[in-house]
Amino acid sequence: MQKERGLDLPLTRKEAKAIGFEFYFNGDPCPKGHVTKRRTKSPGCEECVLVVRRENMRRARVNKPEIMKARKTAQYRRQVEKNPNSGAERYAKNRDKQLERGKQYAKANPHIFRINGSLRRARKNNATPPWLVGELLDQVKAIYTEASKLTDSQGNRVQVDHIVPLKNDSVCGLHVPWNLRLLTKTENCRKNRFFNDPFTAIAMPIPLGCGAALGSYQLL
Repeated sequence: MQKERGLDLPLTRKEAKAIGFEFYFNGDPCPKGHVTKRRTKSPGCEECVLVVRRENMRRARVNKPEIMKARKTAQYRRQVEKNPNSGAERYAKNRDKQLERGKQYAKANPHIFRINGSLRRARKNNATPPWLVGELLDQVKAIYTEASKLTDSQGNRVQVDHIVPLKNDSVCGLHVPWNLRLLTKTENCRKNRFFNDPFTAIAMPIPLGCGAALGSYQLL
């Protein structure tokens, strides 16, 4: 046995097969210079296998972007259905590390945040109808004012969510009072830009009069 990254692994492929191990590690570099564990069922070291997989994924994203996007979305939804709280649990365990990583990424890539911010503002402007004035505009402002006063259990400010997202593959919502609601940061991140209303094709959020519940729907 020999240790590799904290694991006790057999020294030879034959020994690993005999005791049912998936990997072995002899400490010798592979032809490409990688010093890491090797698989018993496939040739090459683990790092070489990962390099090939990354290259195949890169080619697939370039040549078949729609298929890869749909596959990633389906995988995410399966994970959420299996354990809706998996993302929140993982974030809670590594909250400080995630926050620090986010700060470092923002510091190293300020242009990305400026671009994303501009795109977000453009979508909101395009989703704001010209008749959103007067009392309706005051209602929107009141919702954002209320969100700024509230915090969740972790001290994060409550966020304003668009029930029908401004960006979605099948439907786009409007920036209007009846399409807004307050969510915690965790809930808003979990929802992301998905919209799973079964009446998406025939239902639209419409104003139901003063005092109507936010997010009320009426079939057309």
